[in-house]
Amino acid sequence: MSLANLSDSINMSGARPLGERSANIPAKSGAKNLDDKPKSGKKRKSGEPAINPDDIELPDLMLIEWTPNQIRSKIRQFVNSGEMKVGEFQDKIQVSGNSYSRFMGQNGQKGAESDTYTGAHDFFKRRELAGLKMPRQKKPKTDTTDKSKSTDESTGTKGKNDDKTDEKKSKPKTKKEEQAEIEARNDVSGIHLPGEENDGVEVYDTCDDIRTKINKYLRDTPYATNASFVREVNRALGEDSSRHTAAQGLTRFLNNKGAIKGSESTAFYGAYVFFEKLRIKQGKPKSKKRVEMEDVWGRKGGMELRDQSRGIWAPATANVSVDKYGCYKIERRF
Repeated sequence: MSLANLSDSINMSGARPLGERSANIPAKSGAKNLDDKPKSGKKRKSGEPAINPDDIELPDLMLIEWTPNQIRSKIRQFVNSGEMKVGEFQDKIQVSGNSYSRFMGQNGQKGAESDTYTGAHDFFKRRELAGLKMPRQKKPKTDTTDKSKSTDESTGTKGKNDDKTDEKKSKPKTKKEEQAEIEARNDVSGIHLPGEENDGVEVYDTCDDIRTKINKYLRDTPYATNASFVREVNRALGEDSSRHTAAQGLTRFLNNKGAIKGSESTAFYGAYVFFEKLRIKQGKPKSKKRVEMEDVWGRKGGMELRDQSRGIWAPATANVSVDKYGCYKIERRF
């Protein structure tokens, strides 16, 4: 009997044809077996997205999930984690520095119309859909090896140099050492501002703003005095500057009050340069008020560094006042 006839004589009713792969056909190399347990080392590392967040397309009419304040919190957490610098984040969501600073300086529901709000919302939504968790702020690495507790395996006693190590660790820092660390943190010699070579840095803080910053610095900085602050300011200006100030000049400036009162003082100009360089060194964004000051004074090249409190020409029947930006307001009286 031929093989064909033999096949026809067998009752094959109800039998299903073999699939693409039968149990008696060896699997291709590299194919997964469902019974195999996952091997160690094959899991996806934490932090690696299953897909690239940039490849995710969001719907045009997607509902906004987070409030402006929640987005501000997410941005601060993300930037402070070291994942991106502020400038890199602005480029990523395609917004200007002014838009970013203005949004971050607001509170509550303010900023809902900002491009920074919508851009950051879409950025974090894509990360969420890609399976990425919000990064945590990095902690400084510490040496887990405690050399002071090292022992001789044969005797169970400390090494001969360990007692000296314990003394060094327990010894507090001297005042001179702490002051040296503070000076290093405040060293802004590597920062250059436009116009500083001619003492022409444009100023975008009022006198009261600078007084607030100085008083906070003197209050929060250990061992800080008027004289030590003046040294920091003059060092920020450079040796060739003609706007160096003295402790007496700083005291007179701090005793004034008003948005333009003391604008002619070298302490005002020098302190502005110092704080502006320090802000740039620390990577902090401009405040909301600072951005507004640039809008008000930008065309005039910054605040006028002269005594503006001597009065201006105005009708006798007018009320003259100074607003929070240091600008005169003339209102007619009826």
